[in-house]
Amino acid sequence: MMMQPRAQRIQLHARVLLELTGKGALTGNTLNVSGSGVLFTVGYPAKQLAVGEVGLLHVLPLDGNQPLPCKVTRVSEFDIAVQFLENCPDGTFSRLVLVGKQ
Repeated sequence: MMMQPRAQRIQLHARVLLELTGKGALTGNTLNVSGSGVLFTVGYPAKQLAVGEVGLLHVLPLDGNQPLPCKVTRVSEFDIAVQFLENCPDGTFSRLVLVGKQ
């Protein structure tokens, strides 16, 4: 079986909100992003979250950023990894990188 190469990850600090159907939402700060997903930290134990849950990831501020359908792929004590269920629209995170470099 051939392994697919892992998407390039970029260290980026941005605020995100993970909205879960019927479970409320979690806010946090990204640690790294790629075209396939995001790793972010919430700063408190995310015990109510389970691998496989589906939700919407919002990049804050909400102006001009579409919510990204995603699935939780990993949960550690304070960190959450999500995989995008659709292609991440071009510019979603690159705009934040450019703003951070100014």
